[in-house]
Amino acid sequence: MTKVLVYDNEGGYYDLLRNSIKGNGINFLKYNSDEIDDDCDAVVFFLNDKLEMMDFVRLCRDGSPIIFGAPFYDDDKDIDASDEKIFYVNLRRHRKEISKNLKTLFASHIL
Repeated sequence: MTKVLVYDNEGGYYDLLRNSIKGNGINFLKYNSDEIDDDCDAVVFFLNDKLEMMDFVRLCRDGSPIIFGAPFYDDDKDIDASDEKIFYVNLRRHRKEISKNLKTLFASHIL
């Protein structure tokens, strides 16, 4: 079972992710600042506020893929990658597009 730690203070993107990617042997764990699961295979981080960057730094792990969703990323791109392990999802898109982009990233880099 693939364990994916999900950071989403608002909860809506966490629900979208869980409902979009079902039954692929993935256990989505919602981030809890008191208990960080160090034994996860990937991290999905939805940034809603620039102050949350400190939590992002705490969750970065060597070798684990990270999907980083933010509303203030380059508006021309839906998905981008800075290297082989960090992927960006544009949160300025419609929920259906975000869901499709997350499915694409999971299929190609996490599953």
